[in-house]
Amino acid sequence: MAQSPGLFRGGGSPFVTVAASAYIVAGTAFATASGLAAALVMVSVSALAVAGRRPGAAHVAGLGALWALASASAHPLAGAGVGLASALVAAHAAATGRGSGRPDGHAAMLLTASAVGTTVLAGVVVAPAVVPDLAVVLTAAALWLVALVLDRTPPGGGLAVSFPGDWARGAMLAPVLAGVALAPRQTLLGVCGVVALYVVDAVRLDRPVVGCGAALAGQGLLVQAAVVSELEVAEAGIALCVGAVVWGGLAAVVDLRWRQPFVVAAAAGLGVGVVLSTADPEALASTLMIAGALLAVAGLVLSRHFVGHGGGALVCGGLALHLHLAGVTALEPYLVAPALQSVVLGWQARRSWPLSSWVAYGPAVVVLGGVALAERLAGGGGGHALAAGTVGVVAVAVGGWRRLLGPLMAGTALLVVVTVNESLSALAGVPTWAWLATAGLVLLGVGVGMERGETSPADAGHRLVDVLAERYE
Repeated sequence: MAQSPGLFRGGGSPFVTVAASAYIVAGTAFATASGLAAALVMVSVSALAVAGRRPGAAHVAGLGALWALASASAHPLAGAGVGLASALVAAHAAATGRGSGRPDGHAAMLLTASAVGTTVLAGVVVAPAVVPDLAVVLTAAALWLVALVLDRTPPGGGLAVSFPGDWARGAMLAPVLAGVALAPRQTLLGVCGVVALYVVDAVRLDRPVVGCGAALAGQGLLVQAAVVSELEVAEAGIALCVGAVVWGGLAAVVDLRWRQPFVVAAAAGLGVGVVLSTADPEALASTLMIAGALLAVAGLVLSRHFVGHGGGALVCGGLALHLHLAGVTALEPYLVAPALQSVVLGWQARRSWPLSSWVAYGPAVVVLGGVALAERLAGGGGGHALAAGTVGVVAVAVGGWRRLLGPLMAGTALLVVVTVNESLSALAGVPTWAWLATAGLVLLGVGVGMERGETSPADAGHRLVDVLAERYE
């Protein structure tokens, strides 16, 4: 008897602690033939081992929590209570560093994982015995209690992380996912309760990152609302994307410190919405355009060019899909959005580097106008010529206004080719002598002008190049 208090007051070895605990629990199970009784004894032994700072107490509390829950699982309500109690013991050991005779990061992580895992499994055990709403709320509330215990970890305590309770808070999303996936109509109130717990903790702890849990759980709530409203899967995806636009708008107006949860809600809504909309091509095209537009605006507001151009690419993809579904076969409508994005990219690049206007804006003019001209030359309708001419006029106008040589020259070349091509049929009946006479008169006029200006053709060409280089970029 003199040795028995030593089991709970420290000293000895980890092997003795584990062996003695196993002996007591096994003896109880053999004597009573009751798994529930053995589980209760396991919880008591774990609590005493932790309170006595016994070496090896981490293994007793961590593994014992899972064993206690498994032994009592035949009694759902009582088993869940035993599982929660053992999880709280393990969480207390992790928070206070009493899993061993000294603060041990590995032991603390084992205890934390055991506490969180046991609580989640306790929710699984109790779920068949209660209504779905209550199962979600009970599981989340139990994890919330574990988080409160883990939050008591002092600086330099057993856990080498700043906020150990976040492990349990993150696990609160597990019952939300299970409820939304398995019984969306019966767990609406339960998910509301989980969102409320996240909001309470975010405000109580003054930590916006905790609000991200509410943002993610809120997406499940929106999915449930769509199911209750009997929306189609693709329609629910569009609704989530529209909701993401609302979240994004709120993120733009709230205090900078609390912007993160709203950004997470918008990103999650877009992701889930696009995935759900894959059930219908039309809905997918719409969600891609909504997501792209929101990302483009976010890129502009946050000055994150890669985000903005990623959104532009999504808009281009959604627009192309809409055009394809509408049966559009002309190439120009597909190229308008990419050409505009190329112009924006070139404009941003010129603000950072000394980039030539040929490189910045030339590709958009050449690709969009060139494709339209090629279609016309291949026998396409007059609409292609109109498109090519419009691109050329816009390029010349902008190039002259902003003194950009690339768009000016590319647009001029495009207009000349379009004009010549469209005039060939009308001028086909003009006799050859008329063309020769016209050309001769033009050359004569140029020669007279050069003679009066005492300029050679080479000098005139050099002067033109110098003027363009001096006045245009």
